Amino acid sequence: MSRTSLLSLGLAGSTLLLVLASTGLLPAQTTLRWKFQQGQRLAQVVEQNMTMNAKVGDLDIETKMNQTIDATWHVTAVDDQGTATIQQDFTRVRMKMDAMGNGFKFDSDDPQELAGIGALFAPALKALAAT
Repeated sequence: MSRTSLLSLGLAGSTLLLVLASTGLLPAQTTLRWKFQQGQRLAQVVEQNMTMNAKVGDLDIETKMNQTIDATWHVTAVDDQGTATIQQDFTRVRMKMDAMGNGFKFDSDDPQELAGIGALFAPALKALAAT
Protein backbone atom coordinates (compact mmCIF):
# COMPACT_ATOMS: atom_id res chain seq x y z
CA MET A 1 0.00 0.00 0.00
CA SER A 2 1.42 3.40 -0.93
CA ARG A 3 2.19 6.12 1.58
CA THR A 4 -0.55 8.31 0.07
CA SER A 5 -3.11 5.52 0.52
CA LEU A 6 -2.07 5.02 4.15
CA LEU A 7 -2.34 8.77 4.84
CA SER A 8 -5.80 8.88 3.20
CA LEU A 9 -6.95 5.88 5.22
CA GLY A 10 -5.66 7.44 8.44
CA LEU A 11 -7.35 10.76 7.65
CA ALA A 12 -10.66 9.02 6.89
CA GLY A 13 -10.46 7.05 10.14
CA SER A 14 -9.67 10.17 12.17
CA THR A 15 -12.54 12.06 10.56
CA LEU A 16 -14.97 9.25 11.35
CA LEU A 17 -13.79 9.15 14.96
CA LEU A 18 -14.28 12.93 15.32
CA VAL A 19 -17.78 12.75 13.81
CA LEU A 20 -18.80 9.91 16.14
CA ALA A 21 -17.34 11.66 19.18
CA SER A 22 -19.07 14.94 18.37
CA THR A 23 -22.49 13.27 17.96
CA GLY A 24 -22.28 11.61 21.36
CA LEU A 25 -22.26 8.05 20.01
CA LEU A 26 -18.98 7.02 21.64
CA PRO A 27 -19.57 7.75 25.33
CA ALA A 28 -22.39 5.80 26.93
CA GLN A 29 -25.21 8.07 28.02
CA THR A 30 -27.21 5.36 29.77
CA THR A 31 -26.19 2.14 31.45
CA LEU A 32 -28.18 -0.66 29.90
CA ARG A 33 -29.61 -3.19 32.34
CA TRP A 34 -31.76 -6.26 32.10
CA LYS A 35 -35.23 -5.81 33.60
CA PHE A 36 -36.14 -9.35 34.52
CA GLN A 37 -39.50 -10.30 35.99
CA GLN A 38 -40.08 -13.32 38.18
CA GLY A 39 -41.61 -16.16 36.19
CA GLN A 40 -40.16 -15.00 32.87
CA ARG A 41 -38.85 -17.60 30.43
CA LEU A 42 -36.36 -16.47 27.81
CA ALA A 43 -35.22 -18.65 24.93
CA GLN A 44 -31.55 -18.47 23.98
CA VAL A 45 -29.71 -19.98 21.01
CA VAL A 46 -25.92 -20.04 20.99
CA GLU A 47 -24.24 -20.98 17.73
CA GLN A 48 -20.50 -21.52 17.36
CA ASN A 49 -18.77 -22.24 14.05
CA MET A 50 -15.07 -22.98 13.91
CA THR A 51 -12.52 -23.93 11.28
CA MET A 52 -9.08 -24.92 12.53
CA ASN A 53 -6.09 -25.54 10.29
CA ALA A 54 -2.94 -27.35 11.41
CA LYS A 55 0.15 -28.59 9.66
CA VAL A 56 1.82 -31.80 10.83
CA GLY A 57 4.95 -32.37 8.80
CA ASP A 58 3.82 -32.12 5.19
CA LEU A 59 0.19 -32.91 6.05
CA ASP A 60 -2.36 -30.08 6.18
CA ILE A 61 -5.25 -30.86 8.52
CA GLU A 62 -8.52 -28.92 8.50
CA THR A 63 -11.09 -29.45 11.23
CA LYS A 64 -14.57 -27.93 11.03
CA MET A 65 -16.94 -27.85 13.98
CA ASN A 66 -20.44 -26.38 14.27
CA GLN A 67 -22.25 -26.37 17.59
CA THR A 68 -25.71 -25.04 18.43
CA ILE A 69 -27.14 -25.01 21.94
CA ASP A 70 -30.77 -24.12 22.67
CA ALA A 71 -31.30 -22.94 26.22
CA THR A 72 -34.07 -21.50 28.35
CA TRP A 73 -33.56 -19.00 31.13
CA HIS A 74 -36.11 -19.31 33.95
CA VAL A 75 -36.24 -16.19 36.15
CA THR A 76 -36.96 -17.70 39.55
CA ALA A 77 -36.65 -14.55 41.67
CA VAL A 78 -35.98 -10.80 41.44
CA ASP A 79 -35.09 -8.83 44.58
CA ASP A 80 -35.84 -5.15 45.40
CA GLN A 81 -32.54 -4.07 43.80
CA GLY A 82 -33.43 -5.78 40.52
CA THR A 83 -30.95 -8.63 41.01
CA ALA A 84 -32.36 -11.75 39.39
CA THR A 85 -31.84 -15.43 40.11
CA ILE A 86 -31.93 -17.36 36.85
CA GLN A 87 -31.93 -21.08 36.19
CA GLN A 88 -30.53 -22.02 32.78
CA ASP A 89 -31.59 -25.26 31.12
CA PHE A 90 -30.07 -26.60 27.90
CA THR A 91 -33.01 -27.93 25.93
CA ARG A 92 -31.16 -29.15 22.84
CA VAL A 93 -27.53 -29.63 21.78
CA ARG A 94 -26.37 -30.12 18.21
CA MET A 95 -22.80 -30.62 17.04
CA LYS A 96 -21.25 -31.45 13.69
CA MET A 97 -17.54 -32.11 13.30
CA ASP A 98 -15.41 -33.08 10.33
CA ALA A 99 -11.65 -33.71 10.40
CA MET A 100 -9.77 -35.35 7.54
CA GLY A 101 -12.90 -37.03 6.24
CA ASN A 102 -13.84 -38.43 9.65
CA GLY A 103 -16.67 -36.81 11.45
CA PHE A 104 -19.98 -37.07 13.17
CA LYS A 105 -23.28 -35.31 13.64
CA PHE A 106 -24.92 -35.23 17.10
CA ASP A 107 -28.42 -34.04 17.99
CA SER A 108 -29.72 -34.53 21.50
CA ASP A 109 -33.25 -34.90 20.05
CA ASP A 110 -32.10 -37.90 17.94
CA PRO A 111 -31.85 -41.17 19.93
CA GLN A 112 -29.46 -42.73 17.40
CA GLU A 113 -26.17 -43.86 19.00
CA LEU A 114 -23.00 -42.45 17.47
CA ALA A 115 -20.17 -44.62 16.20
CA GLY A 116 -16.51 -43.95 15.49
CA ILE A 117 -15.12 -40.61 16.66
CA GLY A 118 -18.64 -39.46 17.55
CA ALA A 119 -18.85 -42.15 20.23
CA LEU A 120 -15.98 -40.40 22.05
CA PHE A 121 -17.89 -37.10 22.20
CA ALA A 122 -21.39 -38.51 22.78
CA PRO A 123 -21.23 -38.92 26.61
CA ALA A 124 -20.14 -35.31 27.17
CA LEU A 125 -22.70 -33.94 24.72
CA LYS A 126 -25.50 -36.02 26.25
CA ALA A 127 -24.52 -34.79 29.71
CA LEU A 128 -24.56 -31.19 28.47
CA ALA A 129 -28.02 -31.68 27.00
CA ALA A 130 -29.27 -33.07 30.33
CA THR A 131 -28.53 -29.83 32.22
